[in-house]
Amino acid sequence: MKRLILAGALGAAITLPALAQDAATAPQAATPTCAQALPQIDDLVGQAESSGLQTADAKTHVGEAQAAQSRNDEEGCIRALVLAQNTILDQVRDQQPPS
Repeated sequence: MKRLILAGALGAAITLPALAQDAATAPQAATPTCAQALPQIDDLVGQAESSGLQTADAKTHVGEAQAAQSRNDEEGCIRALVLAQNTILDQVRDQQPPS
């Protein structure tokens, strides 16, 4: 059950890397700000931890995002959040049974 909840949360958060990757072609307003994305990714990491996933690397990336935010480094913050999210996504994919 916890994995289903985590999968739903991942689905909601999955737009961050897509938006970050398309930032060159999409209007700037489409990319979430660090302030918008940081609490969502932090919550995702918390849900992943509650589901039994290893979150040390993701937490490190969230910490990097917080440090970047305090330096007003928007790009660095978003990059760190994408890494945190991808760390969790990779673990979820690795635990999916083969189809």
